[in-house]
Amino acid sequence: VLLKNDGAILPLKKCCQKIGVIGWWIDSKDSDGVGVVWGNRSHGVTLMEGLRGAVHNQSLLRASKGSGADEEIKGGLKKAAAVATWADVVILALGERSLHSGEARSRTEITIPEVQQNLAETVAKAVRKVGKPMIILLKNGRALELRGAVKDAGAIMVTWFLGKQTGHAIADVLFGDYSPSGRLPVSFPMASGQQPWYYNHMSSGRPCRWGSSYTKCFLDVPDLALYPFGHGLTYAKVNYTTPRLSHSRLPWNGSLSIACNVTNVGNRVAEEVVQLYVHDQVASRVRPVRELKGFKKIILEPGETQQVEFTLVRQNLLFASAAHSRHSETYTVEAGLFTIWVAPSSAEGL
Repeated sequence: VLLKNDGAILPLKKCCQKIGVIGWWIDSKDSDGVGVVWGNRSHGVTLMEGLRGAVHNQSLLRASKGSGADEEIKGGLKKAAAVATWADVVILALGERSLHSGEARSRTEITIPEVQQNLAETVAKAVRKVGKPMIILLKNGRALELRGAVKDAGAIMVTWFLGKQTGHAIADVLFGDYSPSGRLPVSFPMASGQQPWYYNHMSSGRPCRWGSSYTKCFLDVPDLALYPFGHGLTYAKVNYTTPRLSHSRLPWNGSLSIACNVTNVGNRVAEEVVQLYVHDQVASRVRPVRELKGFKKIILEPGETQQVEFTLVRQNLLFASAAHSRHSETYTVEAGLFTIWVAPSSAEGL
C-alpha cells in the first residue's frame, strides 16, 4: 500500500540513479508472517536480491543495515549516513519482526522501535544535507504510529509480510513495473493513544469541533486518522465526479443505482479501488459514521474515463435491532435519510 508519494519520488529509475538501501531487514528472509510456523525460508527472496535483479548496474546499489530490529549495531549509524550521503535516493527499510504481530503480541505504543527511529532520524539528517529524497518501506502486521523522520519522509510504502517473493514484489512496485493498487484494511492513527481507531466508529451527539468545549476531540491531536481505512495511492492522479443516483429514494422492494465517473488524469496506467460508503442519519440504534457497502477495482489507461456503478437494495442497509442477541438474531432496516459517498478512502468522497 503506497501511503505517500510527494513530488512523485516513485517509481525509481533502473539506470543512472544511485540507490542507497538501509535497514535491518534488507537481507532478511523473515517475510512469511506469524501464521507460517514450519515454512522453508531458504526459498525466500530478500529485498536486496529483488533490487539487484531489477537494476541494470549493480554498482548503483549500496547497502547498510544501520541497526538491528531492536538492537544497535556498533558503527551502524555512521555507515548508514555514509550510504545516504553517497546515494541519489535512499530506501529505508523499517518495521517489525514477524513475531511482533499476532496472538499475545499487543503493544501499548505501536511505534517504530526506538533504535530504528534513531536510524531514521540519522539518515534523514544526512539526506537533507545533500537534498536527496528518502523512501520508507514498512514491514508490519498492524497499523503503526509514524513519527518524526518516518512520518515526514517523501514516500512511504507499507509492505506487510509478503511471503517468499517479497524482494521481487517490492522491486516491481518501486521501479514501476507494477503500479501499487493496495488499500489499507486498517487505519493508521495520529498517535497510539487513539487506538483502537475504527473508520466505522459510532456517531456522537457531540462530534469533534475544535475550539468548542465538551465535544469528542482529543486535546493534543486531531480526531482523525493519519492514513484512513481504504487509503492507498497509485502512480497516477485519479479524479472522481459527483455521484449520480437513479432515484432520490430507494424503493422498499426495489434498488438504487449510484454511478460515478472516474478519470485517470496522469500519464501512467492506474489501478483504482472505487469504494461505496453509506451513513444512516437517524435510526433506533446509533449507527456508524460510515459503512463500506461495496468496492470495485478498475484499470484506467492514461486519460481514460470509466463509469463505475453500484447497486443498493434494502438488504444492504440491515443492522442488528435492539432485540438482537446471540440466542435470537434479529435484523432490521428502517426508512429514513442516508448519506452516500463514492470515494477513494473512508475519509474522502463526494
